[in-house]
Amino acid sequence: MGLLACCGAIGAEGLLSTIETRLDQLADYELPTPPPLQSEGLRQAIRKTLEFLDVAPDRITVPLLEAAFRAVLGPADFSLHLAGRTGIFKTELAARIQQFFGARMDADHLPANWSSSGNALERIASDAKDAVLVVDDFVPQGRAENVTREHGKADRVLRAQGNTSGRQRMTADGHLQATYKPRGIIVSTGEDTPLGQSLQARMLVLNVSPGDVDMAALTECQQAGAQGVYAQAMAAFIQWIAQDFDTVPGLITTKAETRRCDFHAAHRRSTDIAAHLLTGFEVFLCFAKVEGVISYDEEKAFQERGLQALQAAVGEQQQLQRTSDPVELFFRYLNTALTGGLAHVANMAGTVPEHPHSWGWRPKDELGGYHQGGEWQATSSGEWRPQGRRIGWIEGDNLYLDPTGAFAVVQEMGRRTNHQITLTDHTLRKRLHEAGKLASTDTSRKTLTIRKISSIRKVRGRKADHVYRLRDHF
Repeated sequence: MGLLACCGAIGAEGLLSTIETRLDQLADYELPTPPPLQSEGLRQAIRKTLEFLDVAPDRITVPLLEAAFRAVLGPADFSLHLAGRTGIFKTELAARIQQFFGARMDADHLPANWSSSGNALERIASDAKDAVLVVDDFVPQGRAENVTREHGKADRVLRAQGNTSGRQRMTADGHLQATYKPRGIIVSTGEDTPLGQSLQARMLVLNVSPGDVDMAALTECQQAGAQGVYAQAMAAFIQWIAQDFDTVPGLITTKAETRRCDFHAAHRRSTDIAAHLLTGFEVFLCFAKVEGVISYDEEKAFQERGLQALQAAVGEQQQLQRTSDPVELFFRYLNTALTGGLAHVANMAGTVPEHPHSWGWRPKDELGGYHQGGEWQATSSGEWRPQGRRIGWIEGDNLYLDPTGAFAVVQEMGRRTNHQITLTDHTLRKRLHEAGKLASTDTSRKTLTIRKISSIRKVRGRKADHVYRLRDHF
């Protein structure tokens, strides 16, 4: 096993200067000659490495440090994303992890930025094999099409990381171009988080809030990174695992399998990410114990600290997954559309339902109504008017929705918020059924909609509508 160093590669015997390297755009990826194993210099570097954990809450620093050491242990199918407003030191945190692979890569000299093209990021992510690649500053802004384009680029790059696959393209003469797939671990930063439930399942999002970063501790870590202390620790770690690297892939797989049961998440990928990060941390802790930096009891304490930190991070990830769930988005957007006047629901006669203000109706003269118990009540001078398109009917406790009309309305809400539901109408129906949100289906016709005729359609002699019957109101 070897990883690129200043003058060659690092193997079980240390620096392999007989190997020539040329990194081009990744020239700042430069590991020093490993300090001798069992030396005081190495032990000091390991101590400084563990001190990074105290810069911010464990739910942030533990996954970041774990990513650095997991990256050199072989292929990984996930990314990390640091999210938070500007000025809270997200980039500084990411830069410390980047400096495990080269002291020059501080916050002002990171290897990649989201302003680069998708093609460029794909190539860089492919070149940064078995290493962390920080892609800084994801801030979609401007017109809606610009925001959509930036989210699309992030989806393309981070999904490729999550799938360990590259995008196949053809030349003008019909030949396949070279395919570049990510081969390390991407650590992204940004004021926003890339959209999409399936994409977010392929990464661990770490939210950084104001006050999370200890400035005094960060200053010490900045000095350690700039002096090459982190790169020294990484170089020695690589030399140590290279002594028996043929067994590492199997070891990682086995240890990750046993660790999955420690995490409970709605999405299997979240447990996989946490298990692999914890595995990388445990290998590093074993290295620290072998080098005499920590005792057996301290190793166990660090392992428990790592486990609790990842469980907290996975808990936050579950909340993020829920907010991006297409079913949850559907009901959230539907509710906003009704209360905001973009659509309305009528009674079965096509007229004003009970509690009309909640169902997209407004008084002809807003002064002709008043609030009572949180609901609008019409006065004798008031006349209710429907807002927007009709998307359904109320009958007692049953709510019937027109699938096409409701879908069109929620997609319009998605366009307004730059967070559309990325499913077809038909697929969304299946998701609603799988989530137990449909009170009934038509088993004889084997459809997820039922036939229902409103009073107004019956009077006009029209056919029944094909509608959802929801299990409960939203």
